[in-house]
Amino acid sequence: MDEERTGNIFSLLKKIDFLYDLNEEELKLLFGRLKKLSYARGREIIKQGDLGDVFFIISSGKVSVWREKPDGSRVLIRTLGEASFFGEMSLLTGDRRAATVTAEEDTAVYILFKNDFELIFKKNPNIMKKISNIVSMRNEQLTMADEGLIDDETLYKRISDFFKIK
Repeated sequence: MDEERTGNIFSLLKKIDFLYDLNEEELKLLFGRLKKLSYARGREIIKQGDLGDVFFIISSGKVSVWREKPDGSRVLIRTLGEASFFGEMSLLTGDRRAATVTAEEDTAVYILFKNDFELIFKKNPNIMKKISNIVSMRNEQLTMADEGLIDDETLYKRISDFFKIK
């Protein structure tokens, strides 16, 4: 991988809000574990209700996040572009996917798995608190119309229990 591309990917990681607090060593650890995938326009990337242990960072392109309501109707939650992320709730809590994500245009993503985050959490357990705050805000967007909200403390406990880190 050339130096410019490496710099671009590393810069992309630094744009992810809950990774701000990671030090250089932790960012390099995640960087070394990134895998790149591509999705054609219209392709479903994740499906609501599926199990998931993958976190996605958008390198290029655009995706839409859809939530199917109990009555079968679909609601557009948000559209995400470069340097955005998705898939964090299932990855961090073991819950099923809370929404369906579809590529709105040809999209490239970098992925990380649960065990990649486990390495970071063991080195820096405090990062779980920051992540739980961000995930809680996203959960609020997803659940305004249907189920109840998960508060920050409950979510933090679920993440720490799931990763078995106290």
